[in-house]
Amino acid sequence: MTYLSSVAQDWFKVTLQQKDLGYAQPWLVTWHLFVEELQVHFGLSDPVGDAASLIDNLCMKPGNKIATYNVEFMRYAAQLNWNDTVLYHHFYQGLPNCLQDLIANREQGKPTSFHAMYQLAIIFDNRYWERNRERDHFRNMEKEAADSHHRKQGRMAQFSASSQSSTLSRP
Repeated sequence: MTYLSSVAQDWFKVTLQQKDLGYAQPWLVTWHLFVEELQVHFGLSDPVGDAASLIDNLCMKPGNKIATYNVEFMRYAAQLNWNDTVLYHHFYQGLPNCLQDLIANREQGKPTSFHAMYQLAIIFDNRYWERNRERDHFRNMEKEAADSHHRKQGRMAQFSASSQSSTLSRP
């Protein structure tokens, strides 16, 4: 019962109270019937239509890695009986422009199958994030070098000012 929440949990509690009063539901006896009953009350009315709508509107969000997009895409695609061409089209449409550009502008052209498109998107996304890490590392090194330079400049200015004041104070 701890896996249920909100209305589903309330529904189950009421059913247990009815059982205590002698009115037992047959789906309380077997797991299969219990799952069916949950689907009747809380499942999607049109899972295929819902999956199609969700995949139609799915796009890779800025800052996300391809793995997140792929998991969502494949979750919806598994519920649909779509052929390779349709999956290919929907997958490509959900990719961000930066990945679409890399795929579309390659010398060999776009891949010709969903699986090839899927694999290529993973490769390009991994390269993108690898290059991001390299840029971040380089920026950090530049910042550290600049900070170090400013600290040295500050120490030199202090040393220069203190040595001038000590020569001025001598008789």
